[in-house]
Amino acid sequence: MIKDIEIKKLPPEIKVCGMAIKPVRGVTEEGKTIYEKDVQIELKNIGGKALSFVDCNLSYYDAQGEFIGCDSDGSLSLVKPNESVFVSIPMLSPSNTSKKLLEVSIQTAEGIFSKYISWVFLAGALVFLVYQNYSA
Repeated sequence: MIKDIEIKKLPPEIKVCGMAIKPVRGVTEEGKTIYEKDVQIELKNIGGKALSFVDCNLSYYDAQGEFIGCDSDGSLSLVKPNESVFVSIPMLSPSNTSKKLLEVSIQTAEGIFSKYISWVFLAGALVFLVYQNYSA
């Protein structure tokens, strides 16, 4: 792991399997090739449900603990249980950074049935009650 990045928030369904800083090639508007540092993270779904979204935020703080910026990246790929996803966050930390905190958020993948079933039952109950009141 990277010693100067502290994990602030990690859902219990996620395990950080690896983290590395790697130069990634980019191109400026002028067409010049440059290399920027990215934090590349391997995250594994150790939960029982598939994930539809994984979001990573790397926040920067100065010596007084004041927030001075952040970088983020995520994945919209479906991540089934026991599968991994790789996220590459551009690390453009301000020069006065003294602390870096990583936060990981997830969204579980829900089928259309499980996502809306409670609303369907509620609407059905309301229709039934209205029908009972008007038919009496």
